[in-house]
Amino acid sequence: MSTALRFSSLGVLRLVRAQVDSALVPVGFSFDLARNLWRRSLGGEIEHFVTLPSDVADDYGPVVVTANLGVHCRTLANHLALCDDPRRAQNLATFTRNIGQLSAKRTWRDWIVRDADEADRVARRLSAKIAAIGLPWLARFGTLAAFAEGLRAFGREDHRQCAVPVLERLLADGAPADAVDDAWGTVREPAILTLRVDLNEIAWHCDE
Repeated sequence: MSTALRFSSLGVLRLVRAQVDSALVPVGFSFDLARNLWRRSLGGEIEHFVTLPSDVADDYGPVVVTANLGVHCRTLANHLALCDDPRRAQNLATFTRNIGQLSAKRTWRDWIVRDADEADRVARRLSAKIAAIGLPWLARFGTLAAFAEGLRAFGREDHRQCAVPVLERLLADGAPADAVDDAWGTVREPAILTLRVDLNEIAWHCDE
């Protein structure tokens, strides 16, 4: 049997997702099947999420996979939605980064799986990158004050113009900026919450 016939694109994606799942679940993430992403909820209405965008040529062709990591603040989104379009409010309350942008080269990174023999290696490498680089980056954003710094550093211009001032007012009015003292040590058990973020809506945050 040829390599092409033994190579299942769907099987590759399942293998990669299973490997990533094994790295994320122990640190408080749960998989949201409806939205095809992992997420965990922290105090202060902050949520972390991880997505695995993929491009499949055909049922037996190469698979291109990468990882995007993001932070969403429901408190900010709710306040922005009072005077803005709800979808735009969700975008303005979210910032994301590709795993490659968090690495030493600071550039977009994806992995190509061309045959069955590469699948396990890619799955382990991607999972290791998420654990070594992505999770420590997400851990920086466990409070509303830290989220504001994240918007300044990783957001777009409309984040800085529209979202940051609102969040600064919330903090000045006494919003719980210290919701978690240690983003690793005080991660809550995954809660069933409505994260109103569509992958198509937030994808543009990763194109820098």
